[in-house]
Amino acid sequence: MSRIGAAVWQALDAGRPSGENLVARLAVPDVTPRLLAALDANARRHLLVPLRAGDEELRDAQSRGVSVLTKELSVRGEVPHGISTSNVTTRRAMRRLI
Repeated sequence: MSRIGAAVWQALDAGRPSGENLVARLAVPDVTPRLLAALDANARRHLLVPLRAGDEELRDAQSRGVSVLTKELSVRGEVPHGISTSNVTTRRAMRRLI
């Protein structure tokens, strides 16, 4: 099992956003390009999973310790390798694990 290192969260905290924005970076790039660690303005941690064409939307508020929400988020900057960039400048669906 891979853990998201403290350095990832510290780097995100240094660039913490304002309002409803999130700041994100690859969580464990040596394991997968499809998991992003993110922080919101209140320093709450989020895990983001970019959806690919054909991935189903999911909502789960019943599980203990985690809730899952599929939501469209704006993406700026680099996109992880292996993720389609066709919608990067518009909007991309992400699965947010809160």
